[in-house]
Amino acid sequence: FRRVLFRSHLHDEPRKGMPSVDHFGRLPWHMEVFPLQVDNFSACGSEKAPTAAELRKILAIPEEEVKAAFAAIVGESFVSKDWGGEKSDLVSTQVRLDGQPVSTAFAFKGPAKSKPLTVADLGKNGDQISRLFSEPSDFVILQHCHAVTSAVRDHMRAFATRIGQLRPFCIIDGADTIRIFRAYEKVGFSRNTTQN
Repeated sequence: FRRVLFRSHLHDEPRKGMPSVDHFGRLPWHMEVFPLQVDNFSACGSEKAPTAAELRKILAIPEEEVKAAFAAIVGESFVSKDWGGEKSDLVSTQVRLDGQPVSTAFAFKGPAKSKPLTVADLGKNGDQISRLFSEPSDFVILQHCHAVTSAVRDHMRAFATRIGQLRPFCIIDGADTIRIFRAYEKVGFSRNTTQN
């Protein structure tokens, strides 16, 4: 009996005329989408791992420049200034998944946190993930200039897989940021970088 109830919640019938709850089929991956699966970033799939020099370089790039670069890559013309009460750093309807536009909220964690990102680094009260998922968007992206800890991914998965509120998310760490910037030749990175 419990099993039947559990399954019925996981597989609620969508309302007539509404798209499937898991529109992009990401539930088997805890709703996670990887950077090269985002149409706007797909060119990064052919980029090699970053060099040590590139990893040092990304740590010196101000968050505002990273934000502007991502806005340019996805084709977002309207970039707002950061302010203390914001839920996200950038919102856009220019992002594409599987060829479909999807409203997206971004959070950028720049060089002020030049270390592996932890939950404690996400907002004054560690509530930035909660605020990010409260945006009226259908896709959430968290970008950081360094590594991202497993606890952060675990928190993202918990919010992304809430019953009745399934929402895909993407984590872009420093290495993936470099691959994306190389592929689209942003903030001084280029495809022919060979430094070590």
